[in-house]
Amino acid sequence: MTLTSVMATGPESERLATLHSYAVLDTAPEAAFDDLVRLAAEIFGASAGAITLVDAERCWFKARVGLDAPEVARNVSFCGYAFGSSGVFVVPDARRDARFQGLPLVSGPAGFRFYAGAPLRAANGFSIGTLCVLDRAPQEPRPEQVTRLGRLADVVMSALEARRTRGLPAAPVAAPPLPESRGAVALVVEDDPAVQKFATEVLRRLGHEVFAVSNGADALVRVAELRGRVRLVVTDVTMPIMGGVELVRALRCQPNPPRVVVMSGNFHPDIRAQLKSEGVTSLLGKPFSLDELKLALGQAQALRA
Repeated sequence: MTLTSVMATGPESERLATLHSYAVLDTAPEAAFDDLVRLAAEIFGASAGAITLVDAERCWFKARVGLDAPEVARNVSFCGYAFGSSGVFVVPDARRDARFQGLPLVSGPAGFRFYAGAPLRAANGFSIGTLCVLDRAPQEPRPEQVTRLGRLADVVMSALEARRTRGLPAAPVAAPPLPESRGAVALVVEDDPAVQKFATEVLRRLGHEVFAVSNGADALVRVAELRGRVRLVVTDVTMPIMGGVELVRALRCQPNPPRVVVMSGNFHPDIRAQLKSEGVTSLLGKPFSLDELKLALGQAQALRA
Protein backbone atom coordinates (compact mmCIF):
# COMPACT_ATOMS: atom_id res chain seq x y z
CA MET A 1 0.00 0.00 0.00
CA THR A 2 1.39 3.42 -0.95
CA LEU A 3 1.26 6.45 1.29
CA THR A 4 -1.30 8.12 -0.96
CA SER A 5 -3.72 5.23 -0.69
CA VAL A 6 -4.13 5.70 3.05
CA MET A 7 -7.10 7.82 4.12
CA ALA A 8 -5.94 11.44 4.21
CA THR A 9 -5.84 13.10 7.63
CA GLY A 10 -4.65 16.40 9.05
CA PRO A 11 -3.11 18.90 6.59
CA GLU A 12 -3.50 16.55 3.62
CA SER A 13 -7.22 16.28 4.31
CA GLU A 14 -7.41 20.09 4.40
CA ARG A 15 -5.38 20.32 1.20
CA LEU A 16 -7.70 17.92 -0.61
CA ALA A 17 -10.71 19.88 0.64
CA THR A 18 -9.13 23.00 -0.85
CA LEU A 19 -8.59 21.23 -4.17
CA HIS A 20 -12.15 19.90 -4.29
CA SER A 21 -13.58 23.33 -3.46
CA TYR A 22 -12.60 24.44 -6.97
CA ALA A 23 -14.93 21.80 -8.49
CA VAL A 24 -12.57 21.44 -11.45
CA LEU A 25 -11.52 17.76 -11.33
CA ASP A 26 -12.75 15.76 -14.35
CA THR A 27 -14.21 18.82 -16.08
CA ALA A 28 -14.00 19.40 -19.83
CA PRO A 29 -11.08 21.23 -21.44
CA GLU A 30 -11.25 25.04 -21.39
CA ALA A 31 -9.46 27.14 -24.01
CA ALA A 32 -7.96 29.65 -21.57
CA PHE A 33 -6.18 26.91 -19.60
CA ASP A 34 -5.03 25.21 -22.81
CA ASP A 35 -3.50 28.51 -23.96
CA LEU A 36 -1.57 28.92 -20.72
CA VAL A 37 -0.09 25.42 -21.03
CA ARG A 38 0.95 26.03 -24.63
CA LEU A 39 2.57 29.29 -23.56
CA ALA A 40 4.50 27.59 -20.75
CA ALA A 41 5.79 24.95 -23.18
CA GLU A 42 6.82 27.65 -25.68
CA ILE A 43 8.84 29.49 -23.04
CA PHE A 44 11.01 26.39 -22.56
CA GLY A 45 10.82 25.07 -26.11
CA ALA A 46 9.38 21.96 -24.47
CA SER A 47 7.39 19.24 -26.22
CA ALA A 48 4.84 18.76 -23.42
CA GLY A 49 3.17 20.61 -20.58
CA ALA A 50 0.18 20.43 -18.28
CA ILE A 51 -1.89 22.04 -15.58
CA THR A 52 -1.85 19.18 -13.09
CA LEU A 53 -4.16 18.86 -10.10
CA VAL A 54 -2.87 16.51 -7.41
CA ASP A 55 -5.72 14.42 -5.98
CA ALA A 56 -5.40 11.73 -3.29
CA GLU A 57 -4.02 9.04 -5.61
CA ARG A 58 -3.75 10.63 -9.02
CA CYS A 59 -2.41 13.64 -10.86
CA TRP A 60 -5.16 14.79 -13.22
CA PHE A 61 -4.50 17.12 -16.15
CA LYS A 62 -6.92 20.04 -16.45
CA ALA A 63 -5.05 21.04 -19.59
CA ARG A 64 -2.27 19.26 -21.44
CA VAL A 65 -0.16 19.38 -24.58
CA GLY A 66 2.09 16.55 -25.76
CA LEU A 67 0.64 14.10 -23.22
CA ASP A 68 -1.78 11.35 -24.23
CA ALA A 69 -3.22 10.15 -20.93
CA PRO A 70 -5.62 12.39 -18.97
CA GLU A 71 -3.93 11.53 -15.66
CA VAL A 72 -1.09 9.58 -14.03
CA ALA A 73 -0.80 7.87 -10.67
CA ARG A 74 0.43 10.29 -8.03
CA ASN A 75 3.08 7.92 -6.65
CA VAL A 76 4.81 7.60 -10.05
CA SER A 77 4.66 11.22 -11.14
CA PHE A 78 6.92 14.25 -11.20
CA CYS A 79 4.11 16.44 -9.90
CA GLY A 80 3.72 14.29 -6.81
CA TYR A 81 7.09 15.75 -5.81
CA ALA A 82 6.82 19.21 -7.34
CA PHE A 83 3.46 20.41 -6.01
CA GLY A 84 4.76 20.61 -2.44
CA SER A 85 7.93 22.54 -3.24
CA SER A 86 8.41 26.12 -2.10
CA GLY A 87 9.33 27.30 -5.61
CA VAL A 88 9.70 26.01 -9.15
CA PHE A 89 10.85 22.37 -9.02
CA VAL A 90 13.37 21.55 -11.78
CA VAL A 91 14.72 18.18 -12.89
CA PRO A 92 17.39 18.87 -15.56
CA ASP A 93 17.83 15.19 -16.53
CA ALA A 94 15.53 12.57 -15.03
CA ARG A 95 17.66 9.69 -16.33
CA ARG A 96 20.46 10.89 -14.05
CA ASP A 97 18.19 11.38 -11.02
CA ALA A 98 17.58 8.27 -8.92
CA ARG A 99 14.18 9.59 -7.80
CA PHE A 100 12.79 9.62 -11.32
CA GLN A 101 14.73 7.09 -13.42
CA GLY A 102 12.02 4.46 -13.04
CA LEU A 103 8.98 6.66 -13.71
CA PRO A 104 6.88 5.46 -16.68
CA LEU A 105 7.14 8.92 -18.27
CA VAL A 106 10.95 8.56 -18.16
CA SER A 107 11.64 4.88 -18.77
CA GLY A 108 8.63 4.26 -21.02
CA PRO A 109 7.91 5.24 -24.63
CA ALA A 110 7.48 8.94 -23.79
CA GLY A 111 11.12 9.14 -22.68
CA PHE A 112 10.93 12.50 -20.93
CA ARG A 113 14.15 13.73 -19.36
CA PHE A 114 13.51 17.37 -18.42
CA TYR A 115 10.81 18.57 -16.03
CA ALA A 116 9.97 21.91 -14.44
CA GLY A 117 6.88 22.45 -12.31
CA ALA A 118 5.59 25.53 -10.48
CA PRO A 119 3.21 24.90 -7.56
CA LEU A 120 -0.38 26.10 -7.83
CA ARG A 121 -0.84 27.61 -4.39
CA ALA A 122 -4.28 28.61 -3.11
CA ALA A 123 -4.88 31.67 -0.94
CA ASN A 124 -4.91 29.51 2.21
CA GLY A 125 -1.37 28.32 1.49
CA PHE A 126 -2.18 24.80 0.29
CA SER A 127 -0.76 23.67 -3.06
CA ILE A 128 -3.31 21.94 -5.27
CA GLY A 129 -1.08 21.03 -8.21
CA THR A 130 1.43 22.39 -10.69
CA LEU A 131 1.90 24.15 -13.98
CA CYS A 132 4.59 22.00 -15.56
CA VAL A 133 6.59 21.42 -18.73
CA LEU A 134 8.44 18.32 -19.93
CA ASP A 135 10.87 17.59 -22.74
CA ARG A 136 12.70 14.59 -24.16
CA ALA A 137 16.05 16.38 -24.08
CA PRO A 138 17.74 17.45 -20.84
CA GLN A 139 17.73 21.18 -20.08
CA GLU A 140 19.39 23.65 -17.76
CA PRO A 141 16.73 26.37 -17.82
CA ARG A 142 17.66 30.03 -17.60
CA PRO A 143 16.57 31.96 -14.49
CA GLU A 144 14.17 34.09 -16.53
CA GLN A 145 12.42 30.96 -17.84
CA VAL A 146 11.96 29.67 -14.31
CA THR A 147 10.62 33.05 -13.19
CA ARG A 148 8.13 33.14 -16.06
CA LEU A 149 6.84 29.70 -15.20
CA GLY A 150 6.25 30.76 -11.61
CA ARG A 151 4.41 33.88 -12.73
CA LEU A 152 2.26 31.87 -15.13
CA ALA A 153 1.35 29.58 -12.24
CA ASP A 154 0.01 32.69 -10.49
CA VAL A 155 -2.07 33.42 -13.60
CA VAL A 156 -3.44 29.85 -13.56
CA MET A 157 -4.46 30.24 -9.92
CA SER A 158 -6.18 33.54 -10.69
CA ALA A 159 -8.08 31.78 -13.47
CA LEU A 160 -9.08 28.94 -11.15
CA GLU A 161 -10.25 31.43 -8.52
CA ALA A 162 -12.30 33.30 -11.12
CA ARG A 163 -13.76 30.02 -12.38
CA ARG A 164 -14.75 29.01 -8.86
CA THR A 165 -16.37 32.39 -8.20
CA ARG A 166 -18.41 32.17 -11.41
CA GLY A 167 -19.56 28.67 -10.44
CA LEU A 168 -20.94 29.58 -7.01
CA PRO A 169 -24.73 29.48 -6.73
CA ALA A 170 -24.83 32.61 -4.57
CA ALA A 171 -25.20 36.03 -6.16
CA PRO A 172 -21.85 37.30 -7.43
CA VAL A 173 -20.00 39.87 -5.38
CA ALA A 174 -19.95 43.21 -7.13
CA ALA A 175 -16.57 44.01 -8.62
CA PRO A 176 -14.85 47.05 -7.15
CA PRO A 177 -15.21 50.20 -9.25
CA LEU A 178 -12.53 50.64 -11.87
CA PRO A 179 -10.16 53.58 -11.42
CA GLU A 180 -10.34 56.62 -13.65
CA SER A 181 -7.68 57.02 -16.32
CA ARG A 182 -5.70 59.47 -14.17
CA GLY A 183 -3.08 57.35 -12.40
CA ALA A 184 -4.39 54.04 -13.78
CA VAL A 185 -1.91 51.39 -14.92
CA ALA A 186 -1.92 50.52 -18.63
CA LEU A 187 0.00 47.85 -20.52
CA VAL A 188 1.07 48.16 -24.17
CA VAL A 189 1.73 44.79 -25.85
CA GLU A 190 3.40 45.34 -29.23
CA ASP A 191 6.49 43.95 -30.97
CA ASP A 192 6.89 46.90 -33.37
CA PRO A 193 9.09 49.40 -31.49
CA ALA A 194 7.64 52.47 -33.27
CA VAL A 195 4.02 51.53 -32.57
CA GLN A 196 4.88 50.55 -29.00
CA LYS A 197 6.56 53.91 -28.38
CA PHE A 198 3.69 55.91 -29.92
CA ALA A 199 0.97 54.12 -27.94
CA THR A 200 3.01 54.40 -24.75
CA GLU A 201 3.51 58.15 -25.16
CA VAL A 202 -0.19 58.76 -25.83
CA LEU A 203 -1.25 56.79 -22.77
CA ARG A 204 1.23 58.69 -20.60
CA ARG A 205 -0.12 62.01 -21.85
CA LEU A 206 -3.57 60.82 -20.83
CA GLY A 207 -2.36 60.24 -17.28
CA HIS A 208 -1.70 56.51 -17.23
CA GLU A 209 1.25 54.81 -15.64
CA VAL A 210 2.42 52.68 -18.59
CA PHE A 211 4.36 49.44 -18.94
CA ALA A 212 5.32 48.04 -22.35
CA VAL A 213 6.21 44.51 -23.47
CA SER A 214 6.69 42.88 -26.86
CA ASN A 215 4.57 39.72 -26.65
CA GLY A 216 1.65 38.08 -24.89
CA ALA A 217 3.85 35.86 -22.73
CA ASP A 218 5.63 38.82 -21.17
CA ALA A 219 2.27 40.58 -20.82
CA LEU A 220 0.86 37.82 -18.63
CA VAL A 221 4.00 37.82 -16.51
CA ARG A 222 3.72 41.59 -16.04
CA VAL A 223 0.02 41.34 -15.17
CA ALA A 224 0.86 38.73 -12.54
CA GLU A 225 3.66 40.88 -11.12
CA LEU A 226 1.38 43.92 -10.84
CA ARG A 227 -1.29 41.85 -9.06
CA GLY A 228 -4.49 43.41 -10.37
CA ARG A 229 -3.20 46.94 -10.96
CA VAL A 230 -3.37 46.70 -14.78
CA ARG A 231 -6.72 48.16 -15.78
CA LEU A 232 -6.12 48.72 -19.51
CA VAL A 233 -4.32 46.61 -22.11
CA VAL A 234 -3.56 47.83 -25.65
CA THR A 235 -2.36 44.82 -27.63
CA ASP A 236 -1.34 43.81 -31.13
CA VAL A 237 -2.90 40.70 -32.70
CA THR A 238 0.17 39.02 -34.21
CA MET A 239 3.25 38.63 -32.00
CA PRO A 240 6.15 36.15 -31.79
CA ILE A 241 5.04 34.50 -28.53
CA MET A 242 1.33 34.36 -27.73
CA GLY A 243 -0.86 36.52 -29.95
CA GLY A 244 -3.56 38.99 -29.03
CA VAL A 245 -6.53 36.60 -29.15
CA GLU A 246 -4.85 34.13 -26.81
CA LEU A 247 -3.79 36.98 -24.51
CA VAL A 248 -7.35 38.34 -24.32
CA ARG A 249 -8.66 34.87 -23.51
CA ALA A 250 -6.15 34.51 -20.68
CA LEU A 251 -6.86 38.01 -19.35
CA ARG A 252 -10.56 37.22 -19.14
CA CYS A 253 -9.71 34.58 -16.55
CA GLN A 254 -8.53 37.29 -14.16
CA PRO A 255 -10.91 38.03 -11.25
CA ASN A 256 -11.31 41.65 -12.41
CA PRO A 257 -10.20 41.63 -16.05
CA PRO A 258 -8.82 44.83 -17.60
CA ARG A 259 -10.32 46.70 -20.50
CA VAL A 260 -8.71 45.83 -23.83
CA VAL A 261 -8.00 47.61 -27.11
CA VAL A 262 -6.76 45.34 -29.91
CA MET A 263 -4.58 46.66 -32.76
CA SER A 264 -3.95 45.13 -36.18
CA GLY A 265 -2.98 46.07 -39.70
CA ASN A 266 -5.59 43.65 -41.06
CA PHE A 267 -8.50 42.37 -39.00
CA HIS A 268 -9.40 39.10 -40.70
CA PRO A 269 -13.10 38.23 -40.27
CA ASP A 270 -12.14 35.13 -38.24
CA ILE A 271 -10.06 37.29 -35.88
CA ARG A 272 -12.93 39.75 -35.50
CA ALA A 273 -15.29 36.89 -34.68
CA GLN A 274 -12.91 35.44 -32.10
CA LEU A 275 -12.42 38.80 -30.42
CA LYS A 276 -16.15 39.46 -30.40
CA SER A 277 -16.73 36.08 -28.76
CA GLU A 278 -14.30 37.16 -26.04
CA GLY A 279 -16.20 40.42 -25.51
CA VAL A 280 -13.74 42.76 -27.25
CA THR A 281 -15.26 45.40 -29.55
CA SER A 282 -12.64 48.14 -29.32
CA LEU A 283 -10.53 47.50 -32.45
CA LEU A 284 -7.85 49.81 -33.79
CA GLY A 285 -6.57 49.52 -37.37
CA LYS A 286 -2.92 50.21 -38.15
CA PRO A 287 -1.58 52.72 -38.95
CA PHE A 288 -3.60 54.95 -36.64
CA SER A 289 -3.60 58.59 -35.62
CA LEU A 290 -3.61 60.15 -32.18
CA ASP A 291 -7.34 60.83 -32.42
CA GLU A 292 -8.08 57.28 -33.57
CA LEU A 293 -6.20 55.85 -30.60
CA LYS A 294 -8.06 58.19 -28.24
CA LEU A 295 -11.38 57.09 -29.78
CA ALA A 296 -10.53 53.40 -29.30
CA LEU A 297 -9.55 54.09 -25.70
CA GLY A 298 -12.86 55.88 -25.19
CA GLN A 299 -14.76 52.90 -26.56
CA ALA A 300 -12.90 50.64 -24.15
CA GLN A 301 -13.91 52.87 -21.24
CA ALA A 302 -17.49 51.62 -21.55
CA LEU A 303 -16.80 47.93 -22.08
CA ARG A 304 -14.83 45.47 -19.98
CA ALA A 305 -12.74 42.95 -22.00
